[in-house]
This record gives sequence, C-alpha cells and structure tokens, in this order.
Amino acid sequence: MQGLRELTQLEEICISGHQMESDIRSFLNKRLSQRDASKWTNGQKGMIKETLTDGADGMFRWVALQADHLIKCASPQDLKKRLKALPRDLNESYARTLSESPDPGNLKRILQWLAYSRRAMTVDEIADVAVVDFGSDDSGLP
Repeated sequence: MQGLRELTQLEEICISGHQMESDIRSFLNKRLSQRDASKWTNGQKGMIKETLTDGADGMFRWVALQADHLIKCASPQDLKKRLKALPRDLNESYARTLSESPDPGNLKRILQWLAYSRRAMTVDEIADVAVVDFGSDDSGLP
C-alpha cells in the first residue's frame, strides 16, 4: 500500500487540444513534406492540415492515422471525399483500418496480442502470431 499512497502525491497536468495545435501542425508539416505526399499541391496539403488540425482535439494518433489514410488517396476528388468523411475518434479510426484490411481476422488477432502482451513484442514474435492458425487442431507436430 505504501507505493499506492505515493502515487496520490503525483501532480496532474491537463493539456487541452488547443494547446497541442502548434505541435500537431508541426507534425503535419513534416508528414506532408515526405515523399509519399509529394503528389499533393500546396493547396491540397493546406486543406489536409486545416481539416486534421480542426478535428484532432489534441489526439496525435488520430491525426497520424488520418494523414496516412489521406496520403493513399488516388485523386483530388477522392481526397475531398475522404476529408468530408473522416472518423470522429480513435475507435472509428481503428474500425476503419480493420475493415479495410485485406485480412481483418489476422490483423485483429495481432492487435489483440499486442494489447495483451505483458511486454513489447518483437517484430519476429508478431510475425509468428500472424502465421499460426490458433483455430486449427492440426499443429503439424507428430
């Protein structure tokens, strides 16, 4: 109990979405300057920055997921369409990622292992999880 009592003495620091705006803009400037974003004009990049900054509410992960999704747009029309239909929060963002996966079952299993692992998993361990069929009785072992 001694350790828990000490935790009550911690100072809480609240950071609002507004305070994060300049950091999010810096992140987006860097992300949109990368090679895979070179197909977009400065005007389109500005539209992406404005839309994502306005919708971020201080969530860097939400911004990163949306930026990665928008970079993959095939055309300016597709970009505008996706900008108007952005997920509202992280749950919707992850649900979209899962639904767009070519193998959602495998992705879900990997995410579950990552979420419940007692420690950070290595890439090799994640690869092992991806290839094992946990629903099969045929292990291939003698």
